[in-house]
Amino acid sequence: MLGYNRHGFFISCCVGLLVFASASLGVTWFVVPPAAVPTVWPASGMLLAALLLAPPPAWPLLLISAGVAMGLAQLWAGTSLLVSLALTLARLAEAILAARLVRRWSAAPLAMTRMRDLVGLVGVTAVASNALTALLGAVVVWASFGASFWQSWQIWFVTDGVSMLLLTPLALSWLDPARPALRQMTRWRVAEAAALAAALLLVGGGIFVANASGNVMSTYPLVPLLIWAVRRFQIRGVSVVTLFLASLITLELFLAQGPFHTTAVSPLAANFAAQQYLAIIAASAYGIAALVSERATEHAAQMQDKEALRASEATLHSFFDSAAVMMGIVELIDDDILHIADNAVARRFLNIPADISYPYCASASGVPLEHIRLWRTQYVACTHGGTPVAFEYTHTTTGGPRMLAVSVSLIAGPTDAPQRFAYVAEDVTERKQTEADLRAAHDRYAFQSSHDQLTGMLNRRAITDHVDAELARANRGSYPLSLALLDIDHFKAVNDQHGHLVGDHALIHIAQILTQTVRPFDWVGRWGGEEFLVVLSSTGMDDACMIAERLRAQIAANPLHRPDETELHLTVSIGVANTGLFLESAGHPKDLFRRADDALYIAKRNGRNQIRCADPVTPSVRQQPIDISVSHHQIRCADLFTTTDADPLEVAEIGTHTPPQ
Repeated sequence: MLGYNRHGFFISCCVGLLVFASASLGVTWFVVPPAAVPTVWPASGMLLAALLLAPPPAWPLLLISAGVAMGLAQLWAGTSLLVSLALTLARLAEAILAARLVRRWSAAPLAMTRMRDLVGLVGVTAVASNALTALLGAVVVWASFGASFWQSWQIWFVTDGVSMLLLTPLALSWLDPARPALRQMTRWRVAEAAALAAALLLVGGGIFVANASGNVMSTYPLVPLLIWAVRRFQIRGVSVVTLFLASLITLELFLAQGPFHTTAVSPLAANFAAQQYLAIIAASAYGIAALVSERATEHAAQMQDKEALRASEATLHSFFDSAAVMMGIVELIDDDILHIADNAVARRFLNIPADISYPYCASASGVPLEHIRLWRTQYVACTHGGTPVAFEYTHTTTGGPRMLAVSVSLIAGPTDAPQRFAYVAEDVTERKQTEADLRAAHDRYAFQSSHDQLTGMLNRRAITDHVDAELARANRGSYPLSLALLDIDHFKAVNDQHGHLVGDHALIHIAQILTQTVRPFDWVGRWGGEEFLVVLSSTGMDDACMIAERLRAQIAANPLHRPDETELHLTVSIGVANTGLFLESAGHPKDLFRRADDALYIAKRNGRNQIRCADPVTPSVRQQPIDISVSHHQIRCADLFTTTDADPLEVAEIGTHTPPQ
């Protein structure tokens, strides 16, 4: 981009020199005697091209350099200073107006390869703007030389319009930064351009210079050459060819021979005829070249799109066939499924015959009818829901059943076309088996971490967690909670006399009796060694003592049967602790454990094979023996509390105890 800097000043000077040279040609070479009217005024086209190529901030420098150049050229041709200044200002105004209108009309950046830009140059510049500025030029010529105003306007309008048609596209096309000219010229293209130039010189010279017959039809041999230039060289070739023809026609008029000179009534009429011919040839050739360029651009874009589409399809096919999961496209027809495409994994897994041709029906490939109905149900659900549907499906193969994770989705398409679905299926048999193994291992490890390995009961940590949870629930709902701590009597003697293996069997035997005797909602765990803990939810002291007595009696009545058919009689001592109705007095769970342990200690100290119940209110433990009588599955517990105002004896049905909610 040009600007007010050293580079912009250099470019402006170059433009000034170019305008000076073209203006000098306009007043010398392109002037036809004796009419003294130029056929072409190159300076107008060159200045317009410079303004269109440069940004508006650089226009002042360009206009100053171009104005000085045109003024000097006209002074050198013998025009007075005042007239040269007036003509220069008129042509500068013409260039500014034309550049403004073309920039407003055409899309940016300006390119002669688009029909819109060409129409803007021909219609807006060469016709509309030139018609307005020709009025100013005609006034200058009329006032300076006394010539006819209408004739002066006509000469200005035609001459500058033809100049803009010939020179402006030439400069814009060859100086287009987006299309470097020299890079596109290969050796064969240079040879072809030289052949075209020789043909133009031969044919054009014969028509306009060596031909004195004046036959207008003789210009027709130029048409194939123009088509050649349009087809092979497009806008650049046309610009060079039209400028070459303008030079030959000017030479013809200068030599006073050829078709335009011999058919015109005067040199001025011959000049007008030649200018009209050049305008028609240039506008037609540029128009065809623009259409060819647009068509070539569209064709190149289409080829790029097709190439991109082929590459995309190749990538899609490669992905489709090399995918590690089953993929395919299907349609629903009647009561069957029509397979449009399946990838290699799907064909191999579904055992599709290699010679089968697509599309094919699922029933034809041996798929069971119930499987087809299952898949159709999923496809229909996908259609109604409008979202992908995922399901698991067991497919029977020659190697056994395989579990598939399937996802089906509706493919968007024209409303009048059959609905198509895409399916993606993955064999997850091994993964499902691994997940099942992991779940089993997790459950096994979770059981081992919370249960005693020997007896299978809850271990100390797990039963303690249950005590904490039950105590919290009891506090929230004001429910009583009882603990029964059991200890096998003389268990050390069992190990010493019968061995540790018998001792292990004794622990297992006691654990089985406890598990079978407690209620379904109670918790039983191994507290440690030969001690067991029973958590009695929502159970008061009376019911807890009755349950503890039942546990003691069941153990005493069921001896351990040894492999040698001998019996080992076992007894337990039990300590019972209860939160009572005054839950706050129970304190921390450790206090409840301590009171149960104290009661157990007293039971063992007082002879074993008995139960002792701790006072729910005071930390003291009942010292008096418990009066127990059993009748019709009822247990009466008397004198359980040390308070003197205790209630009369209460009776509780073990079988009718209501479990906690």
